[in-house]
Amino acid sequence: LITPVLAVDLVMGRSTPQSVLDPHYTVQPTGTAISADIYDRLVGFGLDLQLKPALALSWEPVDDLTWEIKLRPDVKFHDGSAFDANDVAYSLERATTMPDSPSPVVVNVAAVDHVEVIDDLTLRIVAKAPTPLLMNQIGQIYIVPSETGEATTADFNSGKAVIGTGPYKFQSWIPNEEVKVTANAD
Repeated sequence: LITPVLAVDLVMGRSTPQSVLDPHYTVQPTGTAISADIYDRLVGFGLDLQLKPALALSWEPVDDLTWEIKLRPDVKFHDGSAFDANDVAYSLERATTMPDSPSPVVVNVAAVDHVEVIDDLTLRIVAKAPTPLLMNQIGQIYIVPSETGEATTADFNSGKAVIGTGPYKFQSWIPNEEVKVTANAD
């Protein structure tokens, strides 16, 4: 008979150290390794590599350029603030303006002309041209609170702006050494 053992701490090793905590700064693995633990995206991918709902419950094209997205209700950021369509609009806009990125995420939002917030849980994305894979593209962007405002990459790296809706809450980061997170009970 094997008795199960419960660990108080789980330690995961990675082959390269975390280089940045800003989820919009780069798509390089050293920058995004911890992002999926702290933040959520609009969509995820199933084992069959098909899109599945995440923060977005549903999405459908309205016309050749416009997609309407319905968001999951009752989602909270780690600081207790409510997630809504303004956070998605803010995150997509922020992803277009990251200065000095070694591998920018702007490629994932390049097709977006503008975002219209319809209500707290509904938004429309208007593309510059017909973009059948729009949800695949914008679905790569991690969502941060719109209250993040003018936060810089330095604000994220200090931990001040690291607030997501993901399964783990940020605790601390020692560059080239470790990132500590704790389970998100919510």
